[in-house]
Amino acid sequence: MLEIFSLLGLGFLLGLEHSLNADHLAVISTITSKSNSFNKALVEGLYWGIGHTGILIITGMIVLSSHFIIPEKIANIFEMTVGIMLIFLGTKNIFGYKKNLLHKHESEKVHAHPHKGVHIHHHKSFWIGIVHGLAGSAALMLIILTTIKSTTVGILYIAIFGLGSILSMSFMSFLISMPSVFLTKKFPKIQSTITLATNMIAILIGIRHIYSL
Repeated sequence: MLEIFSLLGLGFLLGLEHSLNADHLAVISTITSKSNSFNKALVEGLYWGIGHTGILIITGMIVLSSHFIIPEKIANIFEMTVGIMLIFLGTKNIFGYKKNLLHKHESEKVHAHPHKGVHIHHHKSFWIGIVHGLAGSAALMLIILTTIKSTTVGILYIAIFGLGSILSMSFMSFLISMPSVFLTKKFPKIQSTITLATNMIAILIGIRHIYSL
């Protein structure tokens, strides 16, 4: 029993550390860089964690019940999807933000009313979490299959690992949103710099992620 609790405790700690991966931080920064609220940033991290943990549990149930090891080729496809997603989101946000600024400028000139900006949809974070969960499932399932013999303990391990990643990503989303929330209130023009910088970094990390496969 002590061994099981130690294993589950390790899973929680690894879950906390899991969200610190460069690709995870990069993709959540593409969302929170546009946020003007800590609450919104926390919710984005929460939705990411729910999607991430949900797909891990589903994958874990399939893998543990069949003792199926995810092939390396499929694992690489999942990882490549993460890189492509980072490049896509970064590019989309950069061009979308420039378009939004142009529209805002024209609205103020023609209609003399402020533009409310682009709303962040939580379902995006949820699906991004699913993609990240698939990408990390191969390595996690291999560890579980080689160290955990009980299907119940394996699923519990994944759930606790997921809980750690949810808490960690929510906290990291909060931290990443700080520059945007604080600085843009005093220096509104700096929003464009933050958005461009975070999304350019996301694109570079996406390219490196694909290249490293």
